[in-house]
Amino acid sequence: CLVAYWKLEEAASTTRSDSVANNDLTDYNAVTQIFGVVGSAAHFDKVNQQYLSTASSADLRMGEVDLTIATWVYFDSLSAFSSERSILAKESTLTDREYRLWLDVYNKFSFLVFGSDGNLVGSVESNTAVAITTRYFVVAWHDVTNNTVYLSVNNETPVSATTTGTPASN
Repeated sequence: CLVAYWKLEEAASTTRSDSVANNDLTDYNAVTQIFGVVGSAAHFDKVNQQYLSTASSADLRMGEVDLTIATWVYFDSLSAFSSERSILAKESTLTDREYRLWLDVYNKFSFLVFGSDGNLVGSVESNTAVAITTRYFVVAWHDVTNNTVYLSVNNETPVSATTTGTPASN
């Protein structure tokens, strides 16, 4: 069941509407717009610390449920490693976090899942390092039946890892 879908086609510096529910994204620091795969896309500038955010909702919680995240990603530059390389996350502090899709220190996509104490219970990393000016379709998911997290980039064979605990549902 689709619980959130953001086209990100709205004009710069405006709320990005959820096409399925009420998980609209608030713009912080004037996220701009650029041509996307289909229509327009959000364009983030790290120097300006731009991001989009929504309040926590039951729709976006993980816990003991199947969850899938799918997104197009494009980098026009790659900065040095930092914690600001998150693509999509549900976290507010080190102990109040559920999942994060991000670009790790090796310039590979990683999907992390956290337990209720904020500690890592599942982690998977893509096989291919990211290059600039290349579009990537990234799909990350949690299979509750098999206690496994998966990550696939550009429809490659998914990489997987077994979770070592129960994912948080904050």
